[in-house]
Amino acid sequence: MYIDIASGFVIYAVFSFICGAEWSWLNLALTVSFSFFPFSPDFDLIPFFLGNELIFPLFGIKFRFSSHHFIHFPLPFLLIGTLAAFWWISFYLALLFFFGALAHFVHDSCEPPEKKSGIQWLFPFRRDLFYFHGGIQVLPYKNWKQHLDEKRRGAEKRSAWDEVKSRWEPIGVNTAIFLITSVLLLAVFFLLSR
Repeated sequence: MYIDIASGFVIYAVFSFICGAEWSWLNLALTVSFSFFPFSPDFDLIPFFLGNELIFPLFGIKFRFSSHHFIHFPLPFLLIGTLAAFWWISFYLALLFFFGALAHFVHDSCEPPEKKSGIQWLFPFRRDLFYFHGGIQVLPYKNWKQHLDEKRRGAEKRSAWDEVKSRWEPIGVNTAIFLITSVLLLAVFFLLSR
């Protein structure tokens, strides 16, 4: 998730500079949210939070949703989101949305193969998952489906906090360098736009 946040910083600074936009805390927050949360492809964690932590426990019901893969499809997500941002808001925010969400998908595609997570880049035309670890790898949908079924077992015992913790990557050297570089780039854009 640190990489998603840093990607949002870079995308905001670069495209705001290219488009000649002024510094805006709101646009920065939107761009980070496009690559990170809540307007990113992970916004489907919201039902997990609401279902497991807030609403259904009042009635003694556990929400069984255990994967953010029910909207995690780049082609429709990027197409619909970008067109909506362009149509209702502006070309500039459509660019920020497209590249913020794209960075999120690329980051999610770089998981190691043993995690058996990838992205269905060609959905709805192909259901196989692709991941970019040592080149482009393909995980057949039926193998992923078996893994997902195993992952869903016990989902009702996980809290929303457990779900969030499982998504935070440790800060290694490369992540720290990228995060620091993105903050410096953001600072440079802030100073140049004054």
